Amino acid sequence: MSLQNPIIAAQERAEKARGSGGSLFAAVIFAGLTAVAGGSAGWGFGIIMNQFRVMSLNSVFEWDTADAADWPLPFFVGLFGGIILGGLYARAARRFRGAPALIGPFFFTAMGVAVGFWMYSQNWTKPTETGYAVDTTFGGSEPWGIMAWVMYYANLWIPAAIVLVAVIALVSRLVFVGKVSKKRERAEKLLASGTQVPGTVSTVTETGLEINNQPVISFVVSFVDPAGQTRWVTKKGQFPRATLPRMGDSVTVFFDPATIDDEKTIAVGFATSATPPGA
Repeated sequence: MSLQNPIIAAQERAEKARGSGGSLFAAVIFAGLTAVAGGSAGWGFGIIMNQFRVMSLNSVFEWDTADAADWPLPFFVGLFGGIILGGLYARAARRFRGAPALIGPFFFTAMGVAVGFWMYSQNWTKPTETGYAVDTTFGGSEPWGIMAWVMYYANLWIPAAIVLVAVIALVSRLVFVGKVSKKRERAEKLLASGTQVPGTVSTVTETGLEINNQPVISFVVSFVDPAGQTRWVTKKGQFPRATLPRMGDSVTVFFDPATIDDEKTIAVGFATSATPPGA
């Protein structure tokens, strides 16, 4: 039995970890290890691609590669290691920021994969003759087709494509985090100085989406503004399954009278929902 409220204790621990050197150190270490795990997966992926590359560039009698059976260990160690280490990084970064990490674990994993793949590609089996699939057993040769040339330069375009995807994912995440931060700031401002009026949920629609196993629900709330005019606002939010909004539920509507015509500036709070105002 404890004499301290566990919720308050958890909040105090989170506040203590926020911005601390220990949390930052852990985030940096786990980010590096996540990249290393990605490099291992990329190395294994490079072994796999070497086999397919040889099959595209050389004659059928030249398909053997000495390391073709060595790919599972680095690939799967990197894959599962990246998942575990990425989760630890995300946790440490969240403790440091007090919010989700600006740079997600996928970025470090993908960059590691790109580097690991490129490093192994330096050891790829050389084609018997560049531009031709040579049959050294029976003689003769065939010029490479488009696919063969694509595979020949796979050591360049595959890492470049992985880096491009990682950068796009990073930019998308930064944009998303920025929107969430602005939404949170707006909600906090409305809580502190905005107008609050009661409202009622008039329509509930399932979107079919889920985030962290919580359904994303679209709902319409009706309320009466200070001028006596009835208004309706449409919002979306994620909710635990046990506290999904229902028609007729009472809510609190937060808004700034100066921007009441802009739905984005209106927040809705549910008494039984973990979703913060601003949903």
